[in-house]
Amino acid sequence: MILEDTFLFFARYPEHSGVMKNFNKKSQAERYLSFKSAAQALNIKSTYPEITDYVFGVSDEAVKKRISTIQGLYLFVDYGNIRTTENSYKVKKDSFDLSLTIAKPFSSNAGFDSIEELIEIDRALELLALIKTNISENREDPYVKKLTLPTEIIPFASKELSNSFGFSMVFQLEGIEMI
Repeated sequence: MILEDTFLFFARYPEHSGVMKNFNKKSQAERYLSFKSAAQALNIKSTYPEITDYVFGVSDEAVKKRISTIQGLYLFVDYGNIRTTENSYKVKKDSFDLSLTIAKPFSSNAGFDSIEELIEIDRALELLALIKTNISENREDPYVKKLTLPTEIIPFASKELSNSFGFSMVFQLEGIEMI
């Protein structure tokens, strides 16, 4: 459930139609349909509608394929290791490595000059900062801290992902027995 919960939490930020593009199968599997329904019924959605698309995952090929269809700003959530520690009271705490990227593909024939690119990339950084503030203020679950310090915000540039540029934030989500 940690991946589904993470997907749904960050789905609140981009345009909701961009979130729903992730559900492109006609699957009748109960869990798929339940997850899709949860995404459709989010209480908070389209917080930053100028982020037109949502990409979630670690599969290089699937991420490349998805981003190749995007023209505007997108939110890309990448995940990594989950570590579990135990305190002296035998309470287990899980830490989940996450990376959020807001970027935009820049086609060489779109005619952007360097200042237009700078403005677009700067807006990606502004949006990432707004999301960072929103996450750090989130108190929906008292047993989960959605963003722990330190965080690191780094420039993002990827020719492999449709010549995308923007910024990424690397951080950890921590909670009591999340997995």
